Amino acid sequence: MKVCIYCNTECDNETAVCPGCGKDSFSWKCANCGEIFDASFCPNCSVEAGNDGKECPECHTRYFGRSCTGCGYNEKAANANKVYKPTIKPAETDENGEAKPKHDLSGGNYSAKELLLADMALNRQAGAPLDFSSLIPQVSKKKRTVALVLCLLFGWLGLHQFYVGNNKKGIIYMSTMGMFFVGAVKDFVDILNNDFRDTKGLPLS
Repeated sequence: MKVCIYCNTECDNETAVCPGCGKDSFSWKCANCGEIFDASFCPNCSVEAGNDGKECPECHTRYFGRSCTGCGYNEKAANANKVYKPTIKPAETDENGEAKPKHDLSGGNYSAKELLLADMALNRQAGAPLDFSSLIPQVSKKKRTVALVLCLLFGWLGLHQFYVGNNKKGIIYMSTMGMFFVGAVKDFVDILNNDFRDTKGLPLS
């Protein structure tokens, strides 16, 4: 609710001009505690400005937040009832001529996280081991060509080691001239043969 700062007339949230005095300057009145303030949230109870609360469907008390202070009614989360239920349909027959059921994941509009959790739950129910390989990256985000150029031009400074996240090794290279150039040459050959790894042990892309 808005309150005119000139005549203290209480107005709706959408009011642009005070009907009492014609001015257009308002403060907010908290619908929860009655505090009058000029910020985005009530300094007394932290209710957002313009929030008139909700009516409890059980006891019809107006409340703020997710639960009613009158009867304890608690709102369900927006996606609380959204449960992944894969569609079962017969697949092609096996060697014995029996149809094996399979899960149809198409057309569900589920996120990758929801599909992964559902797949883990199905595997758990079937007693199969959980497979987390899809969560582990197989190739580094660092480019092999960039590391190769850095090693060729600045291998004695260890810039290619810094590039792939091997900071400690990069400092050693910087203080020992690329481990007396031997380490830099070895790294150059490893990068050419795609045997060079980043700080997570992943091959460069």
